[in-house]
Amino acid sequence: MYGLHVQIKLLYDEIFTTRGYHRDQAPINVLVPGNSTEATKLLVLIILQTIYLTDLDVSKHMLSTYFELEMRWMDPRLAWSTEQFGAVDKTYIQCDSLWIPGISLISALRLTEVFPEQFRECTLYANGTVKYDLMFTADIGCQFEVENFPFDSQNCSLQFGTSTYSWDEIELEGLMFQKYSAMNNSVYSNGEWLIENVTQQVATFDIIGGVQDVLIFQLTCKRQPSFYIYVIAIPCFILTFLSISGSFWTPNLEEEQLSKLSLTLTSMMSMTTFVNIVSQQVPKTSTFPLLGIFVLCCVFIVSVAALIIVTCREKKKIMPKFDKSHKR
Repeated sequence: MYGLHVQIKLLYDEIFTTRGYHRDQAPINVLVPGNSTEATKLLVLIILQTIYLTDLDVSKHMLSTYFELEMRWMDPRLAWSTEQFGAVDKTYIQCDSLWIPGISLISALRLTEVFPEQFRECTLYANGTVKYDLMFTADIGCQFEVENFPFDSQNCSLQFGTSTYSWDEIELEGLMFQKYSAMNNSVYSNGEWLIENVTQQVATFDIIGGVQDVLIFQLTCKRQPSFYIYVIAIPCFILTFLSISGSFWTPNLEEEQLSKLSLTLTSMMSMTTFVNIVSQQVPKTSTFPLLGIFVLCCVFIVSVAALIIVTCREKKKIMPKFDKSHKR
């Protein structure tokens, strides 16, 4: 065991002292081995290992999440021969001692690292591959459609890219859920939203002065509508049914108009609470949600009932008096 520590110490001295490795110098445009004069792209592999959906606020067009990433790239300046260093094929080095690709989550409104870089260790392999683990909490800006609320599905994406290096210097590649056994152990939803699917692709966008590659992890989230059905839709339907039944169950006599009108107006005021709940859950756009249309239809039906009560009055029928003195 002591001999292993000695070999690792020699390896560390070789990289940082003899070779003069410095983290401020990027391994970009490094010549390929041999007599070639062509430079290769630096391949950066980004693996989405775990994602937790903490909140999806449709009214603010924002998704809040926690996710774990693994980044891998090959830096030829860090490679070594295992025969020269006692069969050591990998070692662990503080990440703040190594060059890290300047790749960021460009779709994030807010990004917070769970563990600062100075407390993280990177895995360094003999062929020069660096494995860098990251954990973040982030608020992601998204575009949502609310026409089918609360039976809606929303799409939101984690977009990774670099503004420092050009497309011909760094190549992005994505993978998903390699650390755990299955997607079910890597994707976690909250009570209201269910992550149905996660896909990844590399897209190319035109920018001033060239193009930019962006790695996109697309999340498809489906809302669980039970809360809105039980708290808004069913009570609103029951209120409408009882209001209509109570208003037209008996003839619309003048002496009963006030009580019937009071019933319909009370139902309408109760429904404004449901309208308020719906308005707080969706953005203030020109598109009106399905549940909001249902509630307004209930309000309209009760309003028509109130109008009928006021305008269509029935006269009380006067029964003829029976003359007791009349005999055959």
